[in-house]
Amino acid sequence: MQTGEQVEARQKIARTAARGEIRVVDVARILGLDDPDLSRVMVKKRGDRVEVGETLAARRGGLPFLHKPCRAPVTGRLMAIGYGWVVIETEAEPVDLLAFVPGRVVAIAENQSVTIETAGAHILGACGVGGEGVGVLQVLVDDPADVLTPDDVGLGSNGAILVGGAGVSPEVLDRAQEMKVAGMIL
Repeated sequence: MQTGEQVEARQKIARTAARGEIRVVDVARILGLDDPDLSRVMVKKRGDRVEVGETLAARRGGLPFLHKPCRAPVTGRLMAIGYGWVVIETEAEPVDLLAFVPGRVVAIAENQSVTIETAGAHILGACGVGGEGVGVLQVLVDDPADVLTPDDVGLGSNGAILVGGAGVSPEVLDRAQEMKVAGMIL
């Protein structure tokens, strides 16, 4: 991608490493330790890659049957060790980032950001559920206190982002799903 290039909303513009799942392992409890200091039982060290089932730490006894291991529940990287616990971050697949707006690339900050110039509207929401959506914005209410009805969601709503008011009923959500609405802002 280059400055001046035209992009579409659903076009991939970058790829980034995703954060993996975080797993906390209570090593002290698993090994039956009274002391949260793990320095004498750890087999792995911070930053090590671990495979599922691999020994992270072990309590060694004088006899073989007193040996007790603490094994990795997932494959990943050992991110932290402290106060009786270890933290493992699993590996995640890279994530493709989309433009989300059609427009022209006006700036690229290497490994940081892409700035796209577009014409549009700005609507703030308090929270989001279900991920990002792309579509034509349709404002269906005149007042933010208005409540959407199933009749407000018409045939032209297919693929659109609907802007409603104070609330929505299950019937409206069913109608939106039936009409293949791309998203709703309420």
